Amino acid sequence: MGQKQGGLKGRWNKIALVSIGNVIMGVILQATIEYILTDVLHMRSALKVTIFFPMPWGIAKDVLLGLLFRDILTYVLHRYALHSNNLAAADLHRKWQHAVPAPYSLVAHFDHPLPYLLHIFFPTYIPAVSFRFHLLTYCIYLSLISLEETFAYSGYNVMPSGFILGGIARRQERHLMGSESGNYGCYGFSDLIAGTSLGSDVLDDMRDQKAISDDQAGSKGRAKAKTVRKKK
Repeated sequence: MGQKQGGLKGRWNKIALVSIGNVIMGVILQATIEYILTDVLHMRSALKVTIFFPMPWGIAKDVLLGLLFRDILTYVLHRYALHSNNLAAADLHRKWQHAVPAPYSLVAHFDHPLPYLLHIFFPTYIPAVSFRFHLLTYCIYLSLISLEETFAYSGYNVMPSGFILGGIARRQERHLMGSESGNYGCYGFSDLIAGTSLGSDVLDDMRDQKAISDDQAGSKGRAKAKTVRKKK
């Protein structure tokens, strides 16, 4: 029993260390790109850094476009680079992230560095550079992604957020722990369009959420009517 617990603890420590190492690698890579662009090539920075803050609607537009672009990039690279039988990155991805015993938050960044760059870093960073996010917008963008990854790999399928996070978590778990033949994107939109959704898709989640909302609204209405009758 002690050996089993020690082995499990060692596996968790490895996942934690690799995940932290990958995040640090991503930060260093971003800093290196900025240094090369500004100090070596004397070009403008990859991200917009000014003393003027962007307007709220501009932040919302950039974040939305960035998240949609990220879903598409994640789908393409995840499906065709990390689930292809002919590429070394796919074999590494299968032996590392798909070998975890169960999903939990640290697993989001646990992978061999090469698949990590293809699966996590590039799909996250490229949209920000392509649209040249303001630094504030980039921080908000990363915060939303961090929140999404925390819940997507949490192992919990039922969440108060409805289809936005609950559906993402269900699809991620089905891909990670079961079939590798679908659910390649982050949010399910690309899988829905490409026909690679496993289990319920985004539309199913939206219908389920609408049914839950209607039921909750009906319950509140009945409770309010009951209260009025009691007062009378």
